[in-house]
Amino acid sequence: MMKTTELEHRLDLWLEQNRQQMVDDIISLVNIKSVSSAPSGNFPYGEGCAKALDQALALSRRYGLEAENHQYHCGTARLAGTSPQEIGLFTHVDIVPEGENWIFEPYKALVRQGCIIGRGASDNKGPAMSALHALRCLRDLDIQLNHSVRIFFGCNEENGMSDLDYYLQHHRAPQFSLIPDCTFPVCNGEKGIMKLQLAARVRETNLLNISGGTVTNMVPSFAYALLSGADYNQVSALATDSGVQGISVFYEGDHVGVTAEGIAGHAAFPAGTVNAIQKLAAFLSRNHLVTGDAAKPLAFIAEAFADFYGQGLGIDYEDQLSGPLTHVGSVIAMENGLLTQDVNIRYPITADTNRVVGGISARCGQGGMEVLRLENDPPSYLPADHPVVRVLRDLSNRILGRDEKSYVMGGGTYARKLPNAVGYGAGIKGPSPFGKDRGDGHQPDECVRIQDMVNAVKIYCMALIQLDQML
Repeated sequence: MMKTTELEHRLDLWLEQNRQQMVDDIISLVNIKSVSSAPSGNFPYGEGCAKALDQALALSRRYGLEAENHQYHCGTARLAGTSPQEIGLFTHVDIVPEGENWIFEPYKALVRQGCIIGRGASDNKGPAMSALHALRCLRDLDIQLNHSVRIFFGCNEENGMSDLDYYLQHHRAPQFSLIPDCTFPVCNGEKGIMKLQLAARVRETNLLNISGGTVTNMVPSFAYALLSGADYNQVSALATDSGVQGISVFYEGDHVGVTAEGIAGHAAFPAGTVNAIQKLAAFLSRNHLVTGDAAKPLAFIAEAFADFYGQGLGIDYEDQLSGPLTHVGSVIAMENGLLTQDVNIRYPITADTNRVVGGISARCGQGGMEVLRLENDPPSYLPADHPVVRVLRDLSNRILGRDEKSYVMGGGTYARKLPNAVGYGAGIKGPSPFGKDRGDGHQPDECVRIQDMVNAVKIYCMALIQLDQML
């Protein structure tokens, strides 16, 4: 094996020569709208995800890897080693919906201020291409590993991870896996994720309709309600007098519509976001604009989601390993007299799930709602002193010139469904170049720094070489 300094010099030269190609490959994926959707023909997650997967596999074949399409649930590409033992790189090409308030076009990627801008640029198409180019780099430089390395391109990560479930039903998990779906230095644990749907029957009410949010793992940026029998001038005056920014009132036929604008973001990282559903519910409830069966549930929603840390639901909890519990009311709807509110909770590793569920049920009962559906995905964790965690942390810190500790996060990645897996890059922690309310994953004008992706290729190459020697 060549010396580290010689190896890094060769990697740096290769990256300089291939930087633009990686940018072009990221853009080619970002330009495909690949929101996971209902099955269509042979495509279990819709045509958009199928098209993005086809592109990722075509690039893999172009770069000399053994690519396989697993019935459009997912795809994989393999760099063969001298043994059948595998190291995995698990990425996804599906995205969340674009949402509102974009300045740039979400599916016409462009480069500004050293960043690629477009939906999915950072979550997770940029990192997926960094992982692919790491395998391409190892192959081009003829660096032979004992382990084979398999990169996974998922199509349902943002909406349940049934893509990975399908893969693991037919294939063995790698010996160790890296998940390029967070930030360096290394994410050695993930909080538990609980998804609930709360419901209330609203047979008699002046609330004709209410909607907001698009997917369960996003803080909603927009919400809408339609009221019958309301006085437009009165409601408009209340909106003006409230001093709350982002409340709009308008005529809709013979009825009065009210909208609220918030600040979108990932449900796992709600700090700095504004929940448009809660803002709308609070305005309607505070001013007694909703009558009948819907009044009590709306007041409950306004109170339950007034904070992001479980206090409104009576389930606040925090531990030293993973920080505080977070909760977001993400999607609201009303259909056939049933008012539903989706809830996304990220709970600490040591939390008592029975206490969480019991607390929610009790608060819902007081607020005129009930738990209609509940899904629980337990936490995952590797100790910070695990040998692989230490090596990965020290490697990324050295290459990036940083000194950071491994961490546990609220985000959910494929790591939680795989044995011996950690989140590893591809970005670095820091503010978005476009402000606190845009530029990050799940936000408008999502972007990824090109230099971060270049650095990640180098880190992944070095990490795969070290893991190959350790495992």
